[in-house]
Amino acid sequence: MAKKTKRVNNASGDSNVTSKAQVGYSAAVKMWTYEGGLIWGRFSAMVYANSILFAAIGIIISETGLWIVAFVLTIFGMLFCSCWFIMNARGFKYYEYWAKSAREIEEEYLLPIKTFSRGSRFADGKSVTLQLGGETECVKIEGLAKKSIKKTSNFMIVMFFIIYLFLLVAILSRSLNICWLPKIIQ
Repeated sequence: MAKKTKRVNNASGDSNVTSKAQVGYSAAVKMWTYEGGLIWGRFSAMVYANSILFAAIGIIISETGLWIVAFVLTIFGMLFCSCWFIMNARGFKYYEYWAKSAREIEEEYLLPIKTFSRGSRFADGKSVTLQLGGETECVKIEGLAKKSIKKTSNFMIVMFFIIYLFLLVAILSRSLNICWLPKIIQ
């Protein structure tokens, strides 16, 4: 269990502390943004790579009948998805770390700024109050938008893995002459 400590903000107005806090905050926000870009760049690259691998497996099976090559590529695809899942989990951990680091600096030294503090509540599906043009506005994530993007991306990775698993079963069934598969695959 994490130890709770009392936060002391920079109410005294020490400009040296505020200046250092602003630099730290800026660095944490930049790293958070950078990590987010890495996550989605990696995700896109892996979707493309898996699509190319699926196409290659399909062409090899339909055009050459080299089932052993398709088998090896399918195993490679499953390993590829496993590595992708691990990289995705690690990327989201860094993403979370940088967001929490920015939030910590914000709460301790930069009050009344509460961008990350409110953002955490907003991400959890709770209502957040903003002051815009002298008006109070409440915003909240609702419906499908509340679903965790981390869980959604992991679900997609698992779906790719399941397709590879299905291909593996189909290839093994074909190689062992087990005819339980639909006529299209045979």
